[in-house]
Amino acid sequence: MKKADGLPRDAQSILKLAAKSMFELFAGASQGMLLVDREARVVWINDQYRRFLPALGFEREEDFVGHPVAQVIQNTQMHQVLRTGKPILLDLLTNRAGTFVVNRIPLRDARGRVMGALGIVLLDHAETNLKPLMGKFEQLQRDLDDARRLPDGRVAPHYDPNMVQQFVHYPDDYLLWSHYDALDIPVLCLRGEASDLVLRETTVEMQQRGPGQRGKLQVVEIPGCGHAPALNVPEQLDRVEAFVASC
Repeated sequence: MKKADGLPRDAQSILKLAAKSMFELFAGASQGMLLVDREARVVWINDQYRRFLPALGFEREEDFVGHPVAQVIQNTQMHQVLRTGKPILLDLLTNRAGTFVVNRIPLRDARGRVMGALGIVLLDHAETNLKPLMGKFEQLQRDLDDARRLPDGRVAPHYDPNMVQQFVHYPDDYLLWSHYDALDIPVLCLRGEASDLVLRETTVEMQQRGPGQRGKLQVVEIPGCGHAPALNVPEQLDRVEAFVASC
């Protein structure tokens, strides 16, 4: 039933209109779409998706379409959508072509049975385009990792916040420039990008005096990291190993 404004008033018609409008929105905004059948074979890709084929290792469309999706797309989750009948929305997919933000939507026949699934690439090069947002989530995760829950439900740091008072009450005890200036050996400074103890201004001054002035200082800023880099991930360890090997 429709009124003068043309909008339906029954649930089924509203859902059909919403589904049509949402698909048109996705189709217009997406970076590519592909369709798999209930056997998880790729049966269709649109024009935008074809540009990803070379990066995925396929020169011809026929080498991609018609094949099981797990064989042509690394880390696909389309099988899960077909098995559960539930969508996977705003997920990160990483494969040899890059990192993407994707939606995976089950498609049903008139009897409600899953007959296939539609994959929609919403954003490509997510590792670059979403870096600011992902950095915020990583910082929140680090904050959670550094916190503990008290018996009364409150969240508190794992450490004693008063430990920093030594820097407030005895600031001159930590003026180490004379010791730094005396160093005549290679020095590696790993600074967390978000560190509020080793400031960027400090590393600039380090480069202008002591080992820095003598060309023996390497300053590496670790993105998305507070104070201090924990040296528990390959990227940070590789920096240290390369520095030691160069000495």
